[in-house]
Amino acid sequence: MSSSADTSPLRTLPTLVTGATGKVGRRLVTALLEQGTDVAILTRHPESARLLWPGERLDIRGADLTDPSTLIDQLDGIELVFHLASHTPPSQAPDIYEAAAHWPVTAEGIQNLLDTVVKR
Repeated sequence: MSSSADTSPLRTLPTLVTGATGKVGRRLVTALLEQGTDVAILTRHPESARLLWPGERLDIRGADLTDPSTLIDQLDGIELVFHLASHTPPSQAPDIYEAAAHWPVTAEGIQNLLDTVVKR
């Protein structure tokens, strides 16, 4: 009997995860890796991200969603994207929606990512 990981359609799709270092993203990346998916993550801090998955077969791509020029080659070889990135302010911040970086990361970031997909 085969496990669900053996038959998952996601297992065969090279996958990119944005927001991979966040709470939900970390769990998603771990689950994808466990089922044998080829996973790439997009992060502003590749060195820090590597510490979250030591020894794992993981493609860590450095880019910034707020800078479209850094996204140009980041979708090469990717067939599926899980976009989980958003701005996360320090815990003492009163309202995440009032943070200066909220709009550029959360709203413009997805637009930049989609524009890059369309240009491919």
